[in-house]
Amino acid sequence: ILERSEREDADVDFTFVQVGITDGELDWAGNCGNMSSVVGPAALEMGLVPAERVQVERDERTGERVARVRIWNTNTRKVVVARFTVDEGMPPRFVPEGDYAMAGVPGTGSKVVLSFLKPGGAKTGRVLPTGNAIDRIRLSNGREVEASLVDVSNPGVFVRAGLDLLPFEKLTAAEVEQNEATRNLLEEIRREGARMMGLDPDTPSIPKLVFVDSPIPSQGEYHHHLRCRALSMRQLHKAVPLTLGLCLGAAARIPGTIPFLAAQGVATLGLLPLGAVLFLQASLAGPLANLLAIPWWSLVVVPLALLGTGLEALRAGAGEWAWRLAAWCFDPSWRLFTWMADSPLALAWLPEARAWALPLA
Repeated sequence: ILERSEREDADVDFTFVQVGITDGELDWAGNCGNMSSVVGPAALEMGLVPAERVQVERDERTGERVARVRIWNTNTRKVVVARFTVDEGMPPRFVPEGDYAMAGVPGTGSKVVLSFLKPGGAKTGRVLPTGNAIDRIRLSNGREVEASLVDVSNPGVFVRAGLDLLPFEKLTAAEVEQNEATRNLLEEIRREGARMMGLDPDTPSIPKLVFVDSPIPSQGEYHHHLRCRALSMRQLHKAVPLTLGLCLGAAARIPGTIPFLAAQGVATLGLLPLGAVLFLQASLAGPLANLLAIPWWSLVVVPLALLGTGLEALRAGAGEWAWRLAAWCFDPSWRLFTWMADSPLALAWLPEARAWALPLA
């Protein structure tokens, strides 16, 4: 639902309404990132943004004209800025054609860039509504599931795949849709997470439930730091919801959260038992990289760099040769460690690790 905005910091007001998949109920709770991407072009085409308020600039790289529309999302009470290509006319018109491609989306089109301004605490007022990086969700059957409850652009409940629940590979649409026990378990986790975040558990659209897992070796051009599967309205998404992608990215940068731990890995040999117990992760490439890196960098690269710094302090230019030699020694080792990080042994989840890893730790 779009209307001209009366706010000083927005051009158009946008209200998202989610229609229930099974019951047709209307849900006004959260925002939709994918629908947000069409608001700017639609508002311009519908004449909701007065010509004098349309901000147009020239893209220095492509030479195209780019319009800037400020969107006030009434669901989350946050501002989203949309930038998209327009023609040379006045008033400008949206240009949908282009050569931009997105993974998982067929065909190409012009790019729409969304900037979510101050997205933290969209529904709860806090990025971490409970104040904890990880909480324990107690279920009706007595089980406990670790979860990170994060609210950025839309609230999400992040849990580890394969730890207390299904392995990542078995989290398929068929499993969720056809197995009532699985579906009810996932919904109970979501509802309890909502309660702990101070949200209404009966609102099906928020928070959304997201499973995270460690990365797999890079395939083609798409390098990644973790894997995820998201559920919304009790359905498994075929793609990552845009607002949940934003929340996941933010959560992966908050130390101690489940997405953060999934994206990091444990590299040091001495920490392998603790990593297995606390994070259920194990790395074989990491310890090997450390065994190579510590003596090489400590005995060769760092001394050369320090030598160059000392010589440079005595006379300008005197330390350049040492710096160049240090860089020459550093570069091949860094390439080797990058290759090792992409190997299948770089990181692995250990879903059954606790029984044997605790005595070892």
